Amino acid sequence: MRSSLLRSLRQIAAIAAIVLTSLTSSAFAYWSNTGEGSASANLATLSSPAISSAMPGAETVELTWSAVTAPSTGTVEYYVTRDGSTASAGCPSSSSRSTATSCTDTGVPVGAHKYKVTAVWRSWTATGEEQTVTVAYGPATHLVLEAASTAPAAGEADNLTITVKDASNDTVASYSGAHSLVFEGAAESASGEEPFVIDRSGVEKGFGEATEINFSEGRATVSSAMNGVMKLFKAEAAHIKVKEGALNNGAGLAVTVKAAATTKRLAISALSEQTAGVAITVTLTATDEYGNTTTSYAGAKTLAWSGPASSPSGKAPEYPAGATAVTFTSGVGKATGIKLFDAATTMLTVKEGSSVEGASGSFVVKAGATKKFSVPTPSEQEAGVAFNVTLTATDEYGNLASTYTGAKTLTWSGPSNAPSGQAPEYPSTATAVTFTEGVGTASQLKLYDAQSPTLKAKEGTIEGATPGSFTVKAASATSFSVPTPTEKTAGAAFNVTVTALDTWHNTAKSYVGAKTVTFSEPANSPSGQAPSYPATVTFAAGAGTASIKLYDAQSTTLKASEGAIEGASGSFTVKAGATKKFSVPAPSEQEAGVAFNVTLTATDEWGNLTAGYAGSKTLAFSEPASSPSGQAPEYPASATTVTFAAGVGTASLLKLYDAQNTTLKVKEGATVVGTSGSFTVKAAAAERFAWAHAEVTAGAIEAGTCPFACKTTSIGLSKKFKAHASVTDKYGNIVSNLGATTKAKVEQTSGAGTLANATGLTIPTSGLAESATIFEYTSPAAGASEAVLKLKSEEGTAYTEAEAHVKY
Repeated sequence: MRSSLLRSLRQIAAIAAIVLTSLTSSAFAYWSNTGEGSASANLATLSSPAISSAMPGAETVELTWSAVTAPSTGTVEYYVTRDGSTASAGCPSSSSRSTATSCTDTGVPVGAHKYKVTAVWRSWTATGEEQTVTVAYGPATHLVLEAASTAPAAGEADNLTITVKDASNDTVASYSGAHSLVFEGAAESASGEEPFVIDRSGVEKGFGEATEINFSEGRATVSSAMNGVMKLFKAEAAHIKVKEGALNNGAGLAVTVKAAATTKRLAISALSEQTAGVAITVTLTATDEYGNTTTSYAGAKTLAWSGPASSPSGKAPEYPAGATAVTFTSGVGKATGIKLFDAATTMLTVKEGSSVEGASGSFVVKAGATKKFSVPTPSEQEAGVAFNVTLTATDEYGNLASTYTGAKTLTWSGPSNAPSGQAPEYPSTATAVTFTEGVGTASQLKLYDAQSPTLKAKEGTIEGATPGSFTVKAASATSFSVPTPTEKTAGAAFNVTVTALDTWHNTAKSYVGAKTVTFSEPANSPSGQAPSYPATVTFAAGAGTASIKLYDAQSTTLKASEGAIEGASGSFTVKAGATKKFSVPAPSEQEAGVAFNVTLTATDEWGNLTAGYAGSKTLAFSEPASSPSGQAPEYPASATTVTFAAGVGTASLLKLYDAQNTTLKVKEGATVVGTSGSFTVKAAAAERFAWAHAEVTAGAIEAGTCPFACKTTSIGLSKKFKAHASVTDKYGNIVSNLGATTKAKVEQTSGAGTLANATGLTIPTSGLAESATIFEYTSPAAGASEAVLKLKSEEGTAYTEAEAHVKY
């Protein structure tokens, strides 16, 4: 018995071990067996799937369920039942299971249905809880269109509601989002406005166009003035249809569109061809802004007309009382007595008040009888060049008279002769002209006067002239016109306007831009100043102004040329300018201290004699220096008070004392000056010894004391006084070319110090009378006093001695 029990327990343990190794730790065993013994173990089970989502649609149900984990190896499969039976082929069945965890059941009748999902693993099954789903509608079969108003006024916004229905007329709630619809059934208005519906984005879409509309749960309504706002414009009974693919609203929504409340326009009846100046009658119909007749428009109305132009002659259209005060009945009235004068295709525009207006279609107004010539204003012509003029016969209002045809004899007038006397030319080609349909061309006219004329043509009683003047321009420039200047002043700028002329003496206005004009004839001034002419002259419209300066006082002419183009003025006078200078001739060689005369000539700044400079003048002379001895030049009254006659005066008895090359400057007042050329003043006769080029190595030589009596400030101790020995005239000018041997020496008559080169100071016999040897005095190393030095003759002529007083 114990062994039998032990075997049973071992069997149970082995089986439990097998089961536990083959099942997952979370599953519980599910089976039955017989045997003996006792033990404990965990048992595996298959979980039931749970429907997590059941979404009804149009005869559809979309199911989703939870996945079940297999207890061990192998795959879990599923099948679905509806109302205890197999669902549609869209879901797995018991005979055709699937591992999918979702499906769509189709062909589900409207009503409540019970769904279950069963999981299958090997031979095990587990069915989840039943879930009831209600299907409320079937597939969409048609559209239902509704409008806020079925009797809107033209142009009035009408909100549409569109509902999607199934065959049972239930709303198909799954029909949502944007759908492309097409609307039909209404016509465009008489004025051309097309019906439209505003789509979901606010865009106006015409009937017949794809229109995007948003649906929510099978219904589309207007939101924010979008998504189905309709506007119709023609007053009519319409049936508004809407469709998307096979879905539509059948015969459509009956809508009666009435005219807008306010009259906006006046429709004008069609007009046949009219004759300029002949009265016409016009029938008017009042409409709303879309062309629908507004029968409420009645009674007397004040109308304003426009549109047709004035005739070519300027005759304006006439709108009498019969056209401006019109009585309307049921929206219709007649305007009478209108006269139009412009032969053209035109249209009439009418207005009542500030808002009611209208326009006719186009119609033709034809010309009346021939009365005039229209002579076009020619374009710019050139003198002497032939041109043509096309004439147009017109009625009295300036409209083309196309019946005026054949050969006509014309006479011409208007333009003048040229400045040279050349008359206009009108050959036979201009006087015998053939007209075709009112138009003829006169050719080969030639005009010679560069002006702005008018041109007149005449044939019997028919005549005409250019409405405005036209330009005849000059031909190319062939000469210059140079005006004769009035009297000019030397050096003063003046302007000369040079004019380019053509062959007939018209101003050649095409001669423009910078031109290199050469001027000639006037001479240089006495001072050599050449005339001043511009490098170029800029011409505008044939005339150019040159700024000129002439400097020679004379009678002259002025010639201008540029290539082959030239011209000259008549004779004119250039007078001297204001007195600015003296012409001072360079005197010949003069001797120091000897009187001489200078003849002065008053001139302008260019050297022209100023003959008006006359009478007693007070002169001031300068430039020559004082002599080495300090003798200043002498300018007596006979030199400083001079009487001028016709610009000429003589200053006399001038004396100069400095032997040098100099100039002589003379001045009268603050502005009139003159300077001579350089001339020589030679020394007078030799008379004295003199210190030449005296210098000290310290201290200074007192001003004005040399050359005859040099004096110094204290030069200090052991310092030098140096000088050359020279022979001078009595003014201290060193003479030249003594011709005899002369030697000088230096003696010290008082004071201390030492001498060097004090004897044998040789004066040259030719050239400048000045020793080459330099005498030197050196002050003592101590003490304070004055050394007196004498320069005297050692050999030859005994000239007057010179002294030097050197302090130390």
